Amino acid sequence: MTDSFSHPTLARTSRLARHSSLCLVGLLGAMAILSCSPASEENGTGAAATEVSTLEHRAHTEADLDLVREIEDHRLLNDPRLKNFLHSTDASVAAAAATAAGRIGDPSLTADLVSLFDAHDARVRRAAAFALGLLGGDGVENALDARLAKETDDDVRAQLLLALGRRGTVTSLAAVAAPLAKRASSEVQAAAAEALGLLVRNGAAFTLKDATEANLLTYAGKQPEARATASAYALAGLSAQNVAVPESNLVAAYANSPSPTARAYLTRSLALLATPGAIAALVKGTAHDPNAHVRSDSCRFLARTPVTPTVLNALSAALGDPSPEVVVAAATAIGTLGAAAASLAPGLSSTYDASHSNWVRSTVLSTLAAVDKDAARTRVQAGLSGTWPVQLSAIGALPLLGTAADLAELLPFASGSDTRLAFAALEALATIPPAQATAAMKSSVRAALAKKDFELTVGAADAVVALNWTDFADDFRALYDAFPGQANMDGRRAVLFALGTVGSTADVPLFARGLSDDERLVEQTAAASYKAITGTDVTDRVRLDSVVRTATPSHEQVEQALQSRVVLETTRGIVVLRMFRETSLSATNFVQLASKGFYDGLPFHRVVPNFVSQGGDPRGDGNGGSPNLVREELSPIPHRRGTVGMATEGKDTGSSQFFINNGWNVSLDAQYTVFAEVVWGMDVADRIEVGDIIQHAIVIGGSDTR
Repeated sequence: MTDSFSHPTLARTSRLARHSSLCLVGLLGAMAILSCSPASEENGTGAAATEVSTLEHRAHTEADLDLVREIEDHRLLNDPRLKNFLHSTDASVAAAAATAAGRIGDPSLTADLVSLFDAHDARVRRAAAFALGLLGGDGVENALDARLAKETDDDVRAQLLLALGRRGTVTSLAAVAAPLAKRASSEVQAAAAEALGLLVRNGAAFTLKDATEANLLTYAGKQPEARATASAYALAGLSAQNVAVPESNLVAAYANSPSPTARAYLTRSLALLATPGAIAALVKGTAHDPNAHVRSDSCRFLARTPVTPTVLNALSAALGDPSPEVVVAAATAIGTLGAAAASLAPGLSSTYDASHSNWVRSTVLSTLAAVDKDAARTRVQAGLSGTWPVQLSAIGALPLLGTAADLAELLPFASGSDTRLAFAALEALATIPPAQATAAMKSSVRAALAKKDFELTVGAADAVVALNWTDFADDFRALYDAFPGQANMDGRRAVLFALGTVGSTADVPLFARGLSDDERLVEQTAAASYKAITGTDVTDRVRLDSVVRTATPSHEQVEQALQSRVVLETTRGIVVLRMFRETSLSATNFVQLASKGFYDGLPFHRVVPNFVSQGGDPRGDGNGGSPNLVREELSPIPHRRGTVGMATEGKDTGSSQFFINNGWNVSLDAQYTVFAEVVWGMDVADRIEVGDIIQHAIVIGGSDTR
């Protein structure tokens, strides 16, 4: 680890010392003002006293906010200081404490958060609503419902609705749907629509009033975009629950909506409806929608309708779209059809041979292997020595081809020196039928384990468990201590996971060690394996949060990061990012990594059409990160197009990987941290493909002008 552990109490002492020094600076400044002021006791003294008071208050607030940030960072459950901060007379401190309580997940603070609904300042009520939406628990739904009935501030009402969507039940349906039929602001109506969609996705079963459905269709078809997108999101959820939406109205909304994000979400409803008119609308959308994101989603969801010549022809035509995003979406959609799309193999082959895009070629190669093995084989063989995105695709395609000779091609990669290719080969081995496993495969897996690399251990564990190789217990036991610290957490998890299947009661002491790990995900894996081997449920021993052993960034470091811009010089052009104050720890982590040159030369390893462009992994395949993890900072900031989020594999596992939202991803709201936004170069971000490189990440200082 690169940072030393800073105990909260010691850190608080240093913060209080800095608080005192700031007050001293304020007093000295006030004295200077006095010395330079005219000798007017009535005016000069009063102005100086006001200046002193303002500076003292600012310094005190700053010190309190720093301490709240540190309590949140260290996930200090049952901390009496946070409880006190919740009831601070300073609204900014109380709001920050409320958000921290929700992020920590401390159920003991639920009643305190509910009491904040009586706060005069709307910022505090809004933060309390958001936090309760994260926490949930007994009485929360009733408290949210009660506050919504009397709340007048639109920002607070929106958060109350979203919290009900996340934590409510069918009993909240009427309250959530009501703003859609009333004279409410578009902000509140957007929140109501999103909340309705969340209720549906959380399993609430209900019969929707025709008027509510009609309102959603109306809003999906007109501005503003936030309300249109949220309404289309809700309609997609309703369609998934077999709530029939009239074809003519749905097609009209899809055809006429001025919002590309709304049209993209409406493709889901059209696919689920799957009537002739709905399918015809999707077919038209694949070719004629002016927005590439909508064309790509039209392809994606068209493949979920019954396979007909019309559907196949539309997807085949989309392979010739000028946008690589649409070609990738069409190829991916065709791949889901398998042998039913065998007639498209010639078009896929031509697309693969003609394209110079690694993104297109790697996607088409996987699809070709799924629909026509013979057409794919020669291209897969050539792809094994191609660029790394194509290599990874070719390795993953070998099990689809399926002969013994094809599978033998995996072995040199599985035991090779390129960990990115080795991991792909191990994951490919995990997909083959156990009957096709050979002694040579076992040898390759053991060779991979011998490298003591956490990523390869993960891949080996997946293969061993999938193939039911019971003679690997000793191999895994010997590796547990090879993976210390946060950065190697997945290695410990892989060992515990494997032993939960191939181990025995002899591994109970190792599971017990895992149950005392700093990282909560390791504890969870240990508990699952303990139960698998012994039959005893010990999940009550898993902590709510991980243990932090690194220092919280100082106030000065946070402010410097928040006042900076990060310029990503990519192979496609320049993208400029602005940091969000609401998620300061994640923003600071990102800026500090960028300032050290961490991102220079790293690829975008994952790009999903109309979803995200993801990069920041030093391994280049989605399994790596920086030495230390960063805390999750969920916030009310939505995952709108152009925002930048922190990629994680579970709570509080953020590191260096980030993603740019290319679409408006409502489903990610309050699920992943949003810490920045693109302020320049979104057109560049839209063109990013798998394999594109961040040549340099440059930090430029500047004033925070928000």
